[in-house]
Amino acid sequence: MLVLVSIFLGETQAGIYSIATAQSLLFWTIAMFGMRRYQSSDVEHHFSFREYATSRILTSGAMVVVGAITCGVLMWTGGYSLEKAAVVLVSTLLRVPDAMEDLIQGFLQQSGRLDVGSKISTVRVSASTLGFAVPVMAGGSLLTALGVQLVVSAGVLAFCVRLVVPDFLDPQARRGQMKQVFRLLRTCLPLFASGFLALYISNAPKYGIDAVLDDQAQAKFNYLSMPSFVIQMLALFIFNPLIFRLSTSWVEGRTSDMMKIVGRVVLWIAGITAACLVGGGLIGLPILSWLYQTDLSGYLWQFLILLLSGGFVALGGFLTTMLTIMRYHRVLIVGYIASAIVAVTSSWWIRWGNLMGASLLYATLFLLQCAIFVPIMLYGVRRRNIEMTSDSG
Repeated sequence: MLVLVSIFLGETQAGIYSIATAQSLLFWTIAMFGMRRYQSSDVEHHFSFREYATSRILTSGAMVVVGAITCGVLMWTGGYSLEKAAVVLVSTLLRVPDAMEDLIQGFLQQSGRLDVGSKISTVRVSASTLGFAVPVMAGGSLLTALGVQLVVSAGVLAFCVRLVVPDFLDPQARRGQMKQVFRLLRTCLPLFASGFLALYISNAPKYGIDAVLDDQAQAKFNYLSMPSFVIQMLALFIFNPLIFRLSTSWVEGRTSDMMKIVGRVVLWIAGITAACLVGGGLIGLPILSWLYQTDLSGYLWQFLILLLSGGFVALGGFLTTMLTIMRYHRVLIVGYIASAIVAVTSSWWIRWGNLMGASLLYATLFLLQCAIFVPIMLYGVRRRNIEMTSDSG
């Protein structure tokens, strides 16, 4: 959709759309509250569907309020124009159907019918994308396109939910109790904190650009950073299928086998990153310049640093998975807090080096996480080896 905005509405609108998406995704973590994984794994039904639904309504309302206050403050202080504030606010409202669909997806996953959830998601996302793309290509404004997308997304979701979900509801299920709702929110609070920090860190360069530079610079940074997600996606394809083997090796105490798999995954991530750096250096910028209809030829080093950062992000994601397998996931917050402290200085990086500063900041944030997670993982492996030796002795 960023490509469409860039081609049909121009670079300035693409920059506004980019920061609006980043801001709305950060607000979205408030609506989600880290609850999806907890809900889908609640096989013993400690909380009823109505309690999950009530909590999601509360968190979604909180998201909209926080988004509206933030836009109001930024507009009042001169940081946002009326148009930009409106685009960010409507983008935030778009996250309400996303959050509600996630609630339904978790419920259907609990019911063993994720296939139904996938169909709902496919229909809604397809309709929502068309609802945005058609007005943009017809010459409508960005705000108009987002408004149409909001109406289509909410309408299609409401229709699908009314058509499908009642068949899976248990009429005998416990009604929602506010005491349980607040207990659920307390339970998920640490998950929310980690998710919020992780997304804030990922978007920190964009916030710095938004505070210091203009919307055209924001658009260019998003154009240049987009290919780094290829590295992250390929890494997921590599290590996600290995999670069961890694988990089994850890539980059974076969740490040497586990570390061999870890070594192979790290080598694959390094190889993919190196290949992307070579390919990106040779043909990346001409392709991106053609795709987004703008000249990016002067940003080679920024582009290469962002590609390298994609490797750090992929490695950090893998290390996060490893620490979760090892049940050291509570210490992930240490890496997030350390990176968040650096992320707070984003404006300084941008003033110092413009888009080069933003690129170096992005690389630094995820390199720091990797530098913290690696020794924690190695410590966990060493401790596990000692436990296994003691048990066998």
